[in-house]
Amino acid sequence: IMLDHYSPEEYIALYKKYSNYSGNFSEITELGWLTKDIIDEYVENNSFRSIFFHGDETDFKPIYTSENLQVSFSNERLKFKSKSNERLQFKSKSSVGFDFLNNAFSESENGRYLLTCSSEEIKLEDNLLAEIIASWSVNFTLTDEKIPFDDGYYHFFLNKDAFGIK
Repeated sequence: IMLDHYSPEEYIALYKKYSNYSGNFSEITELGWLTKDIIDEYVENNSFRSIFFHGDETDFKPIYTSENLQVSFSNERLKFKSKSNERLQFKSKSSVGFDFLNNAFSESENGRYLLTCSSEEIKLEDNLLAEIIASWSVNFTLTDEKIPFDDGYYHFFLNKDAFGIK
């Protein structure tokens, strides 16, 4: 929300003004415009960008399997199982590129989408539009929830809408 409201320069200036390592925080007076209604509307309009760690649906069909990544789909969501940083081989040691073409999934070094996954962060980027589609970071959560890790894979879910899949 703040990145939509402020220019990059204004956001960086605000960050520098209030960031500190002391653990003492002062009220950010510049955020008087940021109300609960604005936050609720943003969350509702961007819910397709959410990363989930638990899925209600149980009927997932596999669409892609490789050494680094497994992808399955259900009516509403995609289920990802991604290997940790050290084992991914595309773009960098911590990322895997892929495409969705004609409802088919393919892994590629120069794919439209770039997935970064570690014990602390999941980030999905759209290289064509140069934007982050979805992200989750342990640094931005109020709980101590961790990314589920089992059998050498991080497990998480995304709504199919994040990719424009119906």
